[in-house]
Amino acid sequence: MSPVFPMLYFAAALWSLGSVAVGRPWVRRPASRTAPAEIRSMQVFDDMARLLTLAWAGLFATAGIASLFVTVPVRLGIGVVLAALGLASPKVGEWYIRRRLTSGQSSMEHV
Repeated sequence: MSPVFPMLYFAAALWSLGSVAVGRPWVRRPASRTAPAEIRSMQVFDDMARLLTLAWAGLFATAGIASLFVTVPVRLGIGVVLAALGLASPKVGEWYIRRRLTSGQSSMEHV
């Protein structure tokens, strides 16, 4: 079996971890397109971006491991699942921010 799929997933996992390590989680950029400016300037927005980027790192690593042991059609299925999760990701981010702000777990502090 070709190692292309696992290598791509592992590269995406490392890229995700690296973006968090340097303090620039990649989820922040697409999330900034739809979040209001007052939310983007809050600490909770950065927390959400960091957590979602780490979640994506875990998903990519899991996909890489799984794709080492499955056939090409199943590997493509893993890609479809990841794409579907990508579509759901903005809603998860919005839910997280809303939950933190309404539960009092996050102050209205700005970054």
